[in-house]
Amino acid sequence: HTKLLTLAWQFLTPNTSFLIMSYNEQLKQLEQIVSEIESGQLSIDQLAEKVKTATKLLADCRKQLTKVESDINKILKPQE
Repeated sequence: HTKLLTLAWQFLTPNTSFLIMSYNEQLKQLEQIVSEIESGQLSIDQLAEKVKTATKLLADCRKQLTKVESDINKILKPQE
């Protein structure tokens, strides 16, 4: 599933490496935030900031995946 999205993203996007890297970096940052939250070592203020950042990252990742899915559907849709 992920490989198909990556291939489609590369095919459909001229500046692919930047966009894929951006998505992957966002995913890594989300994983780091989850680890930090799970550690239990954050203050309330730090926790609030991490949750805010994670929310933004998730929204960006979802937007990118939705666009890729839409583009894939356009490619796969039979010509009428």
